[in-house]
Amino acid sequence: MDRDLFFVNEVNEVNINRLIQDIQKLRGSTEAIRLFISSPGGTGRLGVCFYEWIKSEKINLTTIALGFVASAAIYIFLSGTTRKATIHSTFLIHRGGFPTDKAKRGIMRLLSSQHYKEDTDVDSSFATDRASIIKQETAIGFDEALSCLTRTHLIMDSTRAKEKGFISEII
Repeated sequence: MDRDLFFVNEVNEVNINRLIQDIQKLRGSTEAIRLFISSPGGTGRLGVCFYEWIKSEKINLTTIALGFVASAAIYIFLSGTTRKATIHSTFLIHRGGFPTDKAKRGIMRLLSSQHYKEDTDVDSSFATDRASIIKQETAIGFDEALSCLTRTHLIMDSTRAKEKGFISEII
């Protein structure tokens, strides 16, 4: 049976549900499922939920970066028991949030610039959870991961990703 899956989509509910269904069909064997990924990312909470599902179900998943793995797709990639990348792969970790956050905050500032206070606690909580995943799965420390998720960003080629523990092998 072919155990190769491809995720070359945006991380959204439809695409994640389809990916989960495809993985469910292949679960009967101890042989690893190979998931090839090239994704610009999308909804961060869905990437994290996918990661948590794979880990809690102890699914033997090998993830392979084919090109650009960014934003929410990082957590799909990190869910792999074994992680590999092609030589020309690129990874991006950056500050996330809900897609409507920027627009919502802009409108709130316009409507009530003197009374509006940003909810930094929510942003901080999401960043802390995601930084914990990055710290657990890679050689990146918690503070560096948190910085990438709140203030700066991190772009890595496959060589740097291997140095930082994101991947075990460049193929």
